[in-house]
Amino acid sequence: MGDAGSNPTPTTKQSKMKNIYTNILFFFKNTFRSIKNLYRWLPIIWKDRDWDDHYIFEILKFKLQNTAHYTESRKWFVGHEHEAARIRLCIKLIERIQEEYYTSESLDQQYHTSTYEFIPSTEHPGSYEYKSELVEDRFDEYFAKYPKSYKQVVKQLNDEEDRMRIAIHIGYIQHEKAKRLLFNILNKHIERWWE
Repeated sequence: MGDAGSNPTPTTKQSKMKNIYTNILFFFKNTFRSIKNLYRWLPIIWKDRDWDDHYIFEILKFKLQNTAHYTESRKWFVGHEHEAARIRLCIKLIERIQEEYYTSESLDQQYHTSTYEFIPSTEHPGSYEYKSELVEDRFDEYFAKYPKSYKQVVKQLNDEEDRMRIAIHIGYIQHEKAKRLLFNILNKHIERWWE
């Protein structure tokens, strides 16, 4: 038997060589992945600005799209389909928030017909005022779509007559609900979105 300072056994040499090889391989794989990420993220970062929530949502949406794709393609854990669907729901909510889908839905022509005109302002000469008149009202379909919000708005406004105003307020409530749902899903599930 050799003393404590003797040459390492062949298995120890092999183990060290394997570790060196693994570290070198990891370095190159990691470098390649980092360069690929720079290329992928460059258009998003290029268009990013620091003054609007739209840009924050763009970054979050892009990250979630990448995570959903990765989760769907790797299939590394049981229930990956459900987590990917949750991620896709978050992406859809972000898109609806960015587009102000719910606030503009109430103004959709399928729910009403209105006339619009700009008339000269009496208070500010040289300026114009916007005037609209509701010609045909089909808001019952819209109100039926969001019954809880409808009841909340009617109670809050204490007015069932101004149906356009009710519809606009319902749109704001639905918009806020979409934001809350998005961040509730993120809060509850984001830590599960790893391999």
